[in-house]
Amino acid sequence: MARTYGFILTLRGVDTSSPAFVDAVFEAGGDDASVGGGFRREEVAFDRDAESFDEAVRSAIACLRTAAPTTEVIGIEVDDPADLAQLLPA
Repeated sequence: MARTYGFILTLRGVDTSSPAFVDAVFEAGGDDASVGGGFRREEVAFDRDAESFDEAVRSAIACLRTAAPTTEVIGIEVDDPADLAQLLPA
């Protein structure tokens, strides 16, 4: 059963303040993304519906790489730390 996973991806190799990037993210399927950043930090927050946290993160990264192929994900922050447990081997 799908649920909504909230997380923020920290990026390198892209200017998140660029209107062209924001438009490209939306066109690549990122209608659940909030694009922004701060002092020397480029971020995109997602509230992504998926069957698992792993699927949510992977699909968000694929969206970003479609929007800007040079994008590198260098960090992740999660709304619910328990979601990270899904990534650990059983």
